[in-house]
Amino acid sequence: MTRSTLVFQRFLAHTLERLGDKVGRMSREKALRLGERLGRLGFRAVKRSRTTALRNLNLIYGDSLTEAQRLTLTRKVFEHFGRVTLDFYRSAMRGDDTILEMVTEIEGWEHTQDALAAGKGIIGVCGHLGNFEIFARYAAKCGVPLTVVARDPNDPVFGATVKKIRASGGYEIVSKGGASVRKLFVALKKGQAIAILPDQNSGDVFVPFLGVPAGTVSGPATLALKTGAPIMPCYCVMKPDTSYKIVIHAPLWPQEGESEASLMARINVALEEGIRAYPEQYLWLHNRWKSAFDDKNAAHWPAGYDRAALKAKWQS
Repeated sequence: MTRSTLVFQRFLAHTLERLGDKVGRMSREKALRLGERLGRLGFRAVKRSRTTALRNLNLIYGDSLTEAQRLTLTRKVFEHFGRVTLDFYRSAMRGDDTILEMVTEIEGWEHTQDALAAGKGIIGVCGHLGNFEIFARYAAKCGVPLTVVARDPNDPVFGATVKKIRASGGYEIVSKGGASVRKLFVALKKGQAIAILPDQNSGDVFVPFLGVPAGTVSGPATLALKTGAPIMPCYCVMKPDTSYKIVIHAPLWPQEGESEASLMARINVALEEGIRAYPEQYLWLHNRWKSAFDDKNAAHWPAGYDRAALKAKWQS
């Protein structure tokens, strides 16, 4: 967890703590409007997260977006995560039918059924795009046996709230770390699905992400190469009418002799499609390229990139 993400997380957590049960008694429409206002307040108040987002957007979009456009997009990102945080906060108060009704469009659900039928399990990879928490609840309500790898929030208030809400979701949660790996292998051996969000800063492998090498976790590739389970990129985004759309890509099957870096690069390509289509719903607030631009990792970059120029662009 980077400092910039933690600051915004803490801001939302303590705000929700003060609001208490009032959020649960609101209509969804009113709660989403409140979430948007909280996001807008966070945009003004949490300078570190705002600065991180602007640097990331400059790195990826460069001159294709003006400074004013990058600032507007950053504000929309804050507003989006304010809305989905309120939606997540209220999710434990809803019945199964309400969760199912919130998802009004699905692309590729057949890939889930086909992969489960193959008996090797599924490694779902979902970036920090849209509302990944609602996606997990929806899949569980549809009968998908699911284990989700989740990072424990650093903020204790936010952590306690998230843990309580996730516990009501109908899926199993394992904390990120070495102790969880065995549980993931067991779930795959049973032919079940696991879900991982692999788009946060790491130092495992350095492969392109949105056109720029990024330190990337290798866990999904390791699991796939060891078990033969397919990797299924997916995401759940909010539509203009505030309902949700789920998109599930065709499975990526590990190839014999393929490296972890190669497989993670293929995963990134699939995740990028959704991010570029819905940039205002992506977590640009996270310091995604921190490890990549750490000089100690320069030798790990793939060939063909002007690292010095990209680092200067990222720092500007």
